[in-house]
Amino acid sequence: MSDELPVGLPADLSVELTAPPSEALAAVARTAKEWGADWQPHEGGGRLTLPLSAGLRVGLLDGRLEARAGGRGTRLVIRVERAVYRLRRGPLGILLLGALGSLPVILWPFRPQLLALAPAGLVLAFLAWFLVAARLRTAGAEEFLEAVRDSLAD
Repeated sequence: MSDELPVGLPADLSVELTAPPSEALAAVARTAKEWGADWQPHEGGGRLTLPLSAGLRVGLLDGRLEARAGGRGTRLVIRVERAVYRLRRGPLGILLLGALGSLPVILWPFRPQLLALAPAGLVLAFLAWFLVAARLRTAGAEEFLEAVRDSLAD
């Protein structure tokens, strides 16, 4: 059984830029390099394989990127063809250990002998939460397009 999960993303993601298509595609190439994405330019756009991150999940998005000239600039459109996520098992395991540590805190009113384990369980629960939560990031196609826009603003 595969641990990859298909993702229901919108078919098209877009952003309006005030730069001409050539500058917009150069910004896409720079941003793709910064993000560790695979960018293969073609006439008027290209192919993009973008790493995704959403909390405990990481994945890849494959799609075509088009640069359409408009009245005041360029519209970048990502046509999503495939996006998959997989669960990061290490951080999930740490959170599960933290949840097990919190059981004495929850159950001591029913089993008073668990009160002795409650402080250690509480420390374990907080430690697991802060260890994992401090490292959670979200980075997807929308954030990529915003990064392209920001790179043109610099």
